[in-house]
Amino acid sequence: MKKIFICLLINFLSICSIHAQCWFTQFKKDFETGSIEFKKFIDESKDGMGTYQRLYDGGSTYALKNATYLKKFEKITPDAQKFIAQLTDDKAGATLSKFLDDCDSDFVTLLNSDSRYAEAIVGHKNKFTKGDYENFADEIGELTSSSASKEKLESWINRSSKISNFGEVVATGNRLSKNITDAIKLKSGKLFEDLAQKLGLTADELKLYDVLTEVPLVTTGGFMKADVLLVKKNALGKIEDTIIIENKLSQGTALTKRQKEGFGAIINGDDSMKIKYNVPGLDVTKGPLKITKDKIFKISDAGTDMIDNVTINKIISVK
Repeated sequence: MKKIFICLLINFLSICSIHAQCWFTQFKKDFETGSIEFKKFIDESKDGMGTYQRLYDGGSTYALKNATYLKKFEKITPDAQKFIAQLTDDKAGATLSKFLDDCDSDFVTLLNSDSRYAEAIVGHKNKFTKGDYENFADEIGELTSSSASKEKLESWINRSSKISNFGEVVATGNRLSKNITDAIKLKSGKLFEDLAQKLGLTADELKLYDVLTEVPLVTTGGFMKADVLLVKKNALGKIEDTIIIENKLSQGTALTKRQKEGFGAIINGDDSMKIKYNVPGLDVTKGPLKITKDKIFKISDAGTDMIDNVTINKIISVK
C-alpha cells in the first residue's frame, strides 16, 4: 500500500514547484534504480522521504541512496539534520559517511540534545567566528555524555575551526586551561604571583590553599564545572575560604549557560553552592560551599595556550 502511495506522490509532485520537481525527479530516479535495501528503507521508514529530502537539500549524492547511512541519519533530529547534511557527500568515504560512521547511540543522543552542536560541526559553512568556536570548550566539559562522545564532538568542531583557519580552537582552549591549572598547582612563578596579587593575598598566603580542579557546582538548570577551586581549611579541616577561577581562551569568550546561572546567582547574593558529586578534597555530605561575589575570577589569554601574558579579572557580570 505504501509503495502505491509513493508512486502516486511522485507523479503528483512532478507537477508542483521547481524545487519539488528537482528533488522528486532525483528521488524517482534513485528509487527506480536503487538497491533492495534502499527501497525497503523508504517503504518502511516513517519519514524515509523526508530523510532523503533533507540529505538532498544539503547536497548529498551518496548517503541519501545508502540504506545503512539513511538509517543512521534518520536517528538525528531534523533540527540537527539540516546542519549535518551540509557535510561533503559526493562519494563513498566522503566526510558525511565518516561522520555517520561515528554516530553510535550515545553520540546521537548528544547531538539531539542541542542542535547547536551540529551547527558548530559545520561552522565553517555558516560563517562561525573564532569566538563562536571558543564558547564550546567549556560546554563540552559540562556535558554528562560519555568521554568517547565528548571527544568525538570536540574532534569534529576542531575540524571545522581548522577549516576556518582558526586552528583547533576547542583543543587550544583545553590546553590553555590545563596550562593555567598546572601553573597554579605549582604554587610558584609569574602567573601564581600575579593571581595572589589580584586576590589581595601574598604568594605565601595563597600557598595555603588547596588547588582543586573540575569541581561540579549545582546551578538552577544543571551544573557548571569550576576550572579551579581554591580552598583554604583550618587545622580541623573546616573550610574557611573558597575562590573560583574560570579559565577562558580570550577575554571575549562567553560564559556557558550553566556558568551564567552559577556566577549570576553568586553575583546576586546567593553565596551557597552545592557540590553535585564528590571530588578529591570535597565531600557532598559536608554541605554547600560558601562563595561570595568577590571570590570569583576569570583568567584569559588572547586566543593562544600560552600563559606568559594572561589577564586576571574579577567576574562582575554574566552578560
